Amino acid sequence: METFDGNVQVNRYDAEGLRHEMEENGRLVRFIFHKGEAVVEHEENSNVIRLIRGSELIARSSDSESARTYYHYASDEMGSTTHIVDESGNVQNRYAYDAWGKIEVKEEAVPNRFTYYGQQIDPITQQYYLRARFYNPVIGRFTQEDTYRGDGLNLYAYCANNPVYYVDPSGLAKNPYVSSSQEVNEILTRTTAGLDGATVGKVPRKASTFDSWFDALTIDELKVLMTDTKVRTNITSMLRGDGYKHEFLMVSNAVIAKSWGLTAKDIKTMTIGTGNTYFLNVTASNGDIVSGFHTGTRASTAAHMGPDGISQLMKQSSSFEEFKMKLNIWAEEHLVAVYRTGFVRGHKALPIGLIAGEEELAHYREMVARGDGLNVSPRAIYNSK
Repeated sequence: METFDGNVQVNRYDAEGLRHEMEENGRLVRFIFHKGEAVVEHEENSNVIRLIRGSELIARSSDSESARTYYHYASDEMGSTTHIVDESGNVQNRYAYDAWGKIEVKEEAVPNRFTYYGQQIDPITQQYYLRARFYNPVIGRFTQEDTYRGDGLNLYAYCANNPVYYVDPSGLAKNPYVSSSQEVNEILTRTTAGLDGATVGKVPRKASTFDSWFDALTIDELKVLMTDTKVRTNITSMLRGDGYKHEFLMVSNAVIAKSWGLTAKDIKTMTIGTGNTYFLNVTASNGDIVSGFHTGTRASTAAHMGPDGISQLMKQSSSFEEFKMKLNIWAEEHLVAVYRTGFVRGHKALPIGLIAGEEELAHYREMVARGDGLNVSPRAIYNSK
């Protein structure tokens, strides 16, 4: 993205949808995440910064040639950074915010990105990175639509216009700050009580029990649970099964899949083996066109989280049927299933539940082309929304 004054910020995402790398006017910054929270930050030509966390950000350390330096964070009742002090107790940074997170007082001797509610603010855009979306505190709105369409008519609203009571660190759902963990625990306790094969208050670990539990959750309950990093990790782990399958209904977008009426079994079975999956000519976040197998390649990240990737197809679709059509068009250009006996290229390489019929696919191409005046190329169709 580029600002009006010519500053440029480039964001790159990993297969979990987390921003692991960015460029600020050409200066590279990398992050390592653990359970959804940044734990390491490394700017080009600078020391590695380690972020020490408990229930919130507690301290940071960085190594120099002579010694390791620690800085300690002090936060208010909302978890927003108010002061950063050095090892001698001297205040180095001081912050104050309005109710929407706009920084009104900023005195910095130590570079720091983690401010309002302990979240990252991007120096170039002055927006907060809240995982699924970016939040602009000046206008009090997200700058991207909510991927879940059932939470009111305004898809850009932040915390139901009540940032004093609610927070939204994930960009997915508002949570009462004073009781977010209690709300997660209440949902887990209520939905697992009396459930055969489950431990009360825990995400079920037995596959059949998990499936029944997941399917019985409401969309709002799942949205709240997915905001807790530990619970989210447990849910996505169970949806992945043995971990050797490429899911086309991405588990990080489980709320979207559930809003389409899909079940845990649907998410688990609409897959192909990771060892069989080859991505062809997919667009990376920096614009490179890359190809490669599923595991350990740039092509995998691009196919999942790139500008034309599967995650975007899910977020741009209002129903499972729409996603299915877009995915079939995408697969025609980008998907190859490789087996010992040969390979299958195009939409026929998709799992059975996702393969569109030839007539159905032809009708979709014609409908989109006729309705939007577009050329019926695959790229034009799946970008048409």
